[in-house]
Amino acid sequence: MKIINALSCKVGGGIQVFLSIINEIAVQDRKDFILLVDKDVHSNIRQSIPIEYEVIVPRYNKVLIRNLYLNRIVAKYDVNVVFSVFGPVYWRPSCKHLVGFALPWMVYEDSPAFHNLTTVARLKKSLFNLFRRAVIKYESDHIWVETNDVKCRLASILKIERKDISVISNTISNEFINGTNKSSLSNVKGRVKFLFLSSYYPHKNFEVFKKIKEKYRSNIIIYVTLTEQRYNELFSGYEDYIYNIGPVKVSECKYLYENVDAIIQPSYLECFSANYVEAIYCGKPLLVSDLPFARGICKEAAFYFEVGNSNESEGLNKLLELIVNRNQFFMEEFNKRRTFYPHVLASLDTAKIRSDKVLNIIELLASSRV
Repeated sequence: MKIINALSCKVGGGIQVFLSIINEIAVQDRKDFILLVDKDVHSNIRQSIPIEYEVIVPRYNKVLIRNLYLNRIVAKYDVNVVFSVFGPVYWRPSCKHLVGFALPWMVYEDSPAFHNLTTVARLKKSLFNLFRRAVIKYESDHIWVETNDVKCRLASILKIERKDISVISNTISNEFINGTNKSSLSNVKGRVKFLFLSSYYPHKNFEVFKKIKEKYRSNIIIYVTLTEQRYNELFSGYEDYIYNIGPVKVSECKYLYENVDAIIQPSYLECFSANYVEAIYCGKPLLVSDLPFARGICKEAAFYFEVGNSNESEGLNKLLELIVNRNQFFMEEFNKRRTFYPHVLASLDTAKIRSDKVLNIIELLASSRV
């Protein structure tokens, strides 16, 4: 037997990756997988898990007690490989262990996000990164990442050979592609509509939206997908042009992309962002922070603006000016970038190919050939 461990997947992208992989594996009628799912997450995604799987929901919060329980599960089911969707999981099973990695704070310490921290916070983050690096190196037999840039950085940081890390690109989920559910969008005529679809984290750089110049605010709407509490904390006084949709399901996302004019992604840190490729899939202009992780995925397909310095809003404001004025130069530049959209999409694995690659690594580990 094999285990797919999603205990570290709590929200957002991690859950999407987990559900996509298990649904693709279920199509192949595999009966040799057990799922480990967090109890709070399980109540929300129970209906999305194929009935073919046995699901185990550990009730232990203490890591040591939980790990003893997980070790018993491994022994009981004679498990030969554990696939932890994303780590670190702070558990070294007695069998082979494939661990997914998507922690941008660990590999992009040159990011503006670090410079925005206080000296004490930066020191704490660096020490925590050292600890997590040691944990991931200890607990994993093989690591999978989503981009070549992350692979090169992680191999260097962990001082391991690149052959011990596999690149399996993220993808556009079938739930997104086939999504037909509609989400509520305020119908405000005459304004250019932008979307930033993300939960809140400090490195997502939502605050840059408050630096948009007054003269553009009456001509635009920026839709965000935050909890009501977080939205009120961040954007009280900015409700005239920053609108909150609230958290949305994956099946609602395509509708949102199709009903706005452009996508903004100002993040300081990402290993991979589905925003990029989903916007490209829907044929929308894409405005993103000019940082290595973004260029590594979007290449020539996006409009880039600088972030992380005292003038970080200037580039964004210049792009907004071109879009708001329906500037001919912008349309020409967008058409140039749109020619690269097929190349970006072609570089992605499909959901099936991604699951097949994961399965291949699992089988190689089971036979001790990785």
